[in-house]
Amino acid sequence: MKPLHVLVAEDNTVNQLIVRGMLVKLGHNITMVENGKRAVEELQATAFDLILMDCHMPEMDGFLATQTIRANPKFKTLPIIAMTASEIAEEKDRCVQVGMTDFLAKPLTMATLEAVLRKHSKE
Repeated sequence: MKPLHVLVAEDNTVNQLIVRGMLVKLGHNITMVENGKRAVEELQATAFDLILMDCHMPEMDGFLATQTIRANPKFKTLPIIAMTASEIAEEKDRCVQVGMTDFLAKPLTMATLEAVLRKHSKE
């Protein structure tokens, strides 16, 4: 798989370090932001191949950020992958309803992260 430019929206410092480490090990380029508002802003300035979006963040959560991103036709097909510690069906349903493309449960593993990146890369 070719290196992807991945936007990661995650407010937890430990999770940021883990996700960054995994993505770097897989050979991808990362831009890290701490909330959904910053993700929306960063997306206006830079092109990304994929977004990893934490669902529960301060200021603007991943659900509202995804709805905001999807409101722009330019980002209709951009893969937005939910990252959440909750595996309940209602959470997954909400992710789909707001326009997220896929779902990763925390804690992430290298294998699940790599699989979802391969699934949604444009190769």
